Amino acid sequence: MIQFSKGSSNSGGSTPPPPTNTPDCNKITITPTTNSIQFKGLVAPIITVQIFNSSWASVYNQFFNNSPDAVTTPTLPAGTYHVTVNFYTSSWATICSKTQDITVGTTAPPPPPPPPPTGTGDCSTVTVTGASKNIKVGGLIGPLVTVQIFNNSWATVFNQTYSNSPGTITTPNLPAGIYHVKVGFNNANWTNICSTVLDATVGGAATSAPTADVMETNSATMLSSDRVITVTPNPFSDVVQVSIVSRKTETANISVVDISGREVARKSVNLQTGTNRFSVDDLNRYNPGNYILRLVTKDGVQNIRLIKQ
Repeated sequence: MIQFSKGSSNSGGSTPPPPTNTPDCNKITITPTTNSIQFKGLVAPIITVQIFNSSWASVYNQFFNNSPDAVTTPTLPAGTYHVTVNFYTSSWATICSKTQDITVGTTAPPPPPPPPPTGTGDCSTVTVTGASKNIKVGGLIGPLVTVQIFNNSWATVFNQTYSNSPGTITTPNLPAGIYHVKVGFNNANWTNICSTVLDATVGGAATSAPTADVMETNSATMLSSDRVITVTPNPFSDVVQVSIVSRKTETANISVVDISGREVARKSVNLQTGTNRFSVDDLNRYNPGNYILRLVTKDGVQNIRLIKQ
């Protein structure tokens, strides 16, 4: 089990300056010493550095803001380590990654090959259950599994990575409120399989039914018993196209809200049985970042997270 800890932070509360160079994972150098690992070329808005020992146990897991360039780990025992560096934009969109095996020290014998991570990774099987003080996340059957939890303002409150299918995890205690739970599955080489975002409420009646379900591929797709919603493009710049396959005729409202809950666009639609297509226009005047596309029917509210470039 892995928990991110901050390698650097912006304690002043202001927006950090952008990095001065273009992020490029090909420029990363990872060099072992007799008792540590040195990194160079860490230039990106957000950077994560993860190190596993030969048994895939986490020994180092840090994230950094604003391009530290050079980082040296604390002292490590002699042995072989699996190292992964990820570059992200300031909104946590993936830029690139680099994975490399490194041997620290000169006296350690070569370790036996580690067993490959197991599981297939199926985002449709992920469940979240909000309880009085925490969130239970199930269906975590995949080679490498990342669980990130954000509060209703999209601030990170939980961020862990697991190897070899933990199945179900329960978070530490959380304040009452609505949380966005993002689960990502990767194969043993850290290639993305799929990811999904589900909402959970802490502090009320426990619920296993998500209020939002996002499949983050080239489009965002949300499934329910009565309809399938697909939004493209995602990320978007000006216009989003919404396709809704409905099992019944009904009226609905489509809106786009920012992370503070302010509605920035809205339109009323009539859904017919079958495929319905709509566009939401004139979104270029809003700032880049995270937004929510919300479909409201008499059955309730369904949400898809959008990213504006």
